[in-house]
Amino acid sequence: ARCLDPSGDGVFAMEHRVIRPDDSIRWLSVRKQVTFERTPQGQRPVAATLMAVDITPRKQAEIALYQSDSKFRSIFSNAAFGFIMTTPEGDFVEANPAFSLLTGYSSEEIGNLNLSQLIHPDDRDNNIVQIQRMLDGEISNIVIENRYIRKDGQTLWVKKSISLIKDAGGKPQWIIALT
Repeated sequence: ARCLDPSGDGVFAMEHRVIRPDDSIRWLSVRKQVTFERTPQGQRPVAATLMAVDITPRKQAEIALYQSDSKFRSIFSNAAFGFIMTTPEGDFVEANPAFSLLTGYSSEEIGNLNLSQLIHPDDRDNNIVQIQRMLDGEISNIVIENRYIRKDGQTLWVKKSISLIKDAGGKPQWIIALT
């Protein structure tokens, strides 16, 4: 693999794979620094320092994360049921195409809404109480029936399963719902 010195400072860096004699593949991060001396004809390289670090575990983790994310994205996008992700306050983070079809709103329009705007006014208070109970740790998830108001104004009954996703410190991060 060829690497370039875009900064012009004599430092070259690249990552590449190597095949070892046992046919195992390792990833290396290679950094080369060239020292130059000035001559009347210009610069002349006089020394080079090369450092290579085995970054195979990091690259394997990156590849696994990419594959996991790809798998999730495929499931999310192609699910036959509505799948949404909101903040604990109900602001949409993401909604799959099935949810857009269900509500009549495009993905862009949903991104500008709060979930409470889609819930029928007569059902909002119960939803808020149940979500708060989940946020307070009283219950771990919710299965609830309520009405959505579609973009065209029609009322639609739905049954949804709601779960809370917490960060590593246990703080509520996302709410996911399957409809």
